[in-house]
Amino acid sequence: MGWLLAGVFALAAALRLYGITAECLWLDEGFTLDKVSRTFGEMLAATARDVHMPLHDIIVWPFLQLFGESEWVLRLPSLVFNLLTLWFAGRIALLLFGERARLFTVALLAISPLHIIYAQEGRPYALFALTAAWSMYRLILFLRAQNLRNAVAWCVVTVLLLYSHYYAAFIVTAANGFVITWWLSARRVRRDVPTGVPPASRPTDEARPPSMRWWFTMQAVTALCVLPWVPFVLKSVSKVQGAFWIPRPNLELLYKLAGYYGAFAAPLLAGLAVYAWVRWRRRPAPRSPEHAQVAPDEPGAIPRPARVMLLAWWLLLPMLLPIALSFVVQPLFHHRFTLGSSTALYILAGGALALLLPTIARRQLRVALVVLLIGLHVPALAWRWRFERKPEWRDLVALLETRGPTDQLVLAPGEERFAFMYYVREAGLTLEPTRVADVMPGAPGRAATTTVWVAQNLFDRRGGDERRIAEHVVPGRTLTFEVKYPRLHIQRWEPAN
Repeated sequence: MGWLLAGVFALAAALRLYGITAECLWLDEGFTLDKVSRTFGEMLAATARDVHMPLHDIIVWPFLQLFGESEWVLRLPSLVFNLLTLWFAGRIALLLFGERARLFTVALLAISPLHIIYAQEGRPYALFALTAAWSMYRLILFLRAQNLRNAVAWCVVTVLLLYSHYYAAFIVTAANGFVITWWLSARRVRRDVPTGVPPASRPTDEARPPSMRWWFTMQAVTALCVLPWVPFVLKSVSKVQGAFWIPRPNLELLYKLAGYYGAFAAPLLAGLAVYAWVRWRRRPAPRSPEHAQVAPDEPGAIPRPARVMLLAWWLLLPMLLPIALSFVVQPLFHHRFTLGSSTALYILAGGALALLLPTIARRQLRVALVVLLIGLHVPALAWRWRFERKPEWRDLVALLETRGPTDQLVLAPGEERFAFMYYVREAGLTLEPTRVADVMPGAPGRAATTTVWVAQNLFDRRGGDERRIAEHVVPGRTLTFEVKYPRLHIQRWEPAN
């Protein structure tokens, strides 16, 4: 089993290394590059003005200072974070469901399109997924052995989680929901049992819910550690009120979400998660095939119903609560933000396979189920490598090498300049693009005698940008060159004769 698990990790690493620099940096990665290229103090100040938490920038900053600007340096930490997420997910599956479940969980995560995509992106999402899995792992260890050492370890890791992404608040809320629900359930069971009669349905050596005094003390310590950054979070929240880029959830968004979870494999994963919920909530009969295939519960183990309840809270609350808030307060839900809770889905699916496969008598059917699950991921993986998702800045820079000395470049939206300028510096060009927001009558270089190149992100088209181009670039000029890439639209407008 150990060599097989090592092979799965090798496959996961290969899938994440393949094409890691094939795509250019995109807008958000450009923001990260701009921040971590500064001095440490300037980087922290820029991060405080951003809408994201600072941990990712703090970790990436020393690597960029040591090894210089490159796509590798910016993206490689995310790959490492994601592989560590697989390790923690495997450990959680081992503690909750046994050795077989660990292998299946890691294998499913290895081929997950969502995890592969964000393992190749220089943004905080892979770090968020890692700290979420790490926090849940430490929570399980604390529940199995409720001592000061495990309590402090959970607090430290959860503070890192909260500094990784603002969606971490939903992960911590899910952990609280699980612990409080389990505590209330155990209290109800103790209340319903007659005095002097121990509950026959639960061995005395199983883990029990922590005392609420201890648990809320841990929450208070964690909150105090995050308190210094709260003013910056509130400032960011006020900044995006009414002008946030995330749309309200709709059927199209849910359709795309299924694609990131493996397209046709998503319903099967969901079905396995439901199967795990149903089967793991009850105890296997002694000497049954199910009992023989699943490792027996160790002393201090979390009761079987509580295991699936923990994963259900971890999976569902960070998805459903943001969707609800998106309709009531502010659109918050986006597929990439589900990375921190997605791990629970794969652990549930791995636990389901650990129970389901041994019950299938014919070996051919067991192999067919595994092949089907892997095969259903192939279209999503092929889509990920077939279509560009990020702007083709290298192609634009190659075209601009033939530009005239007075030619101007207009970027739409203007925030793309952070990613674009990396490729300008890499090519050794001297060029300063103009933001489309700065295009106005009488601006320097905007005379109709100047050739203007326009590069527009097709995935981020804004009405105001197109209006400015139509009003202040097109008049008096003729379109002499145009090319459309999957992500980028490039035009050259020359003065009309």
